[in-house]
Parts: sequence; structure tokens; C-alpha cells
Amino acid sequence: MRLFVMILSIFISACSLKPDLVEEPKSYSLAIFDNEYYKDKIRAGIKTPYDKMLKINNKKSIQILNIESPFYLKTNKIYYSNGVIFDSYNKHIFSDSPVNFFKNKLKNSLENSNTFNAVFDFTVNANADYFLVADFQKFQKVFYENSKSYVESKLTVFLIESKSKKVISHQSFIIIEVLASEDINELITTFNNVLESLVDRSTVWINKEIKKME
Repeated sequence: MRLFVMILSIFISACSLKPDLVEEPKSYSLAIFDNEYYKDKIRAGIKTPYDKMLKINNKKSIQILNIESPFYLKTNKIYYSNGVIFDSYNKHIFSDSPVNFFKNKLKNSLENSNTFNAVFDFTVNANADYFLVADFQKFQKVFYENSKSYVESKLTVFLIESKSKKVISHQSFIIIEVLASEDINELITTFNNVLESLVDRSTVWINKEIKKME
């Protein structure tokens, strides 16, 4: 009987030491050209930057080289800054890294811009007419006075002629969009809108630069 009690006591103790289950963070995707910002504009008949893209008859090819970025943009964590604090959310993550979202959105945008007959990523061994180098520097939530916040992003793109290896032109884009609320869904929508805007502006700029060389 004593032996049974001892075994039962050990079993109960072992069960009490079992760690609590940790809740998995919720994952959010930054959809490719499929968010409410653009859906609302289409419904309202408002022109987006895609409507302003220059149509170029002499189509070329372009290759998107590997995108430079801080390490945190290569993870799927959602980062914020509040004064000297720079940290990520525990209960919320992206389904992929911001760098990959940007790369996929940009490739999709260039393919649909009617400027290039082929768009390659850095993994393809191709003889493209142009190279595109991007430095994705910022993509984060920022808290400021009275607990208000905004999404801040910064991107610099370089257009390079493949034969001469010369930088034809470069441009920086800084986008800040204030959050209407602190709701997580509002944050994800704002991140998506900001990323779409970065892609839009980059694509329009690339179109213009290619047009200059016709």
C-alpha cells in the first residue's frame, strides 16, 4: 500500500510540473494586390497609380536582384518602436517576411505594367536588359505622442543597365500612414496599404526611367 501511495505521489508531482501550453501567435498575410484599399478604389472608380503607368512599345526584360534589408525585415515578426524601445509582438506575426512580400508584390506589379516582356528574380540565370537593386530599409509601427501610432516605411531602388553595369538612376521612397485605431486588423491593413504604395511608386518610377531611354 505504501508503495502504491509513493508511485501515485510521484505521478501527481510529474503532472504538476508539466508546462502550460503556449498559445501560438496568429499569422497574417499581406495579400498580393488583394486588399480593401484597392477594392474600395476600384468600386469608387478612382484611378490607382497603375492607371498612370506609361505604355512602352519596345518591351525589355528586367531582373530583380536580391533585396537588401535589416535582419528584422527578413523575419516574419511584426515590429514596433516606442521611443528607445524596438521590439516585436508576441501574439501576432506575418505569414512571411516583409522582404518576401515586397519581392513578390513588385514582381507581380512589373509583370502587369506592360513595360517588360519578362521579369526574373535573382534565382534565375537570365540575360536581362536591366537589373533592379532594392534596399528595403524600414517597415514598422511607430508609437508617438498620446499613444497614437503610424506605419513607417523606407525603400531605395536602383535601376542598372546590365551591359554597362552602370546605375542609370535611383530613387528613395518614404511612406508614413497614420493608424485609425490600435486594432490588429487595422494595423495589418495599414501595413498592406503601405507596402502596396511602395510597389506602386517603384513601378511607376521604373516605367518613367525606361521611357526616357527609348
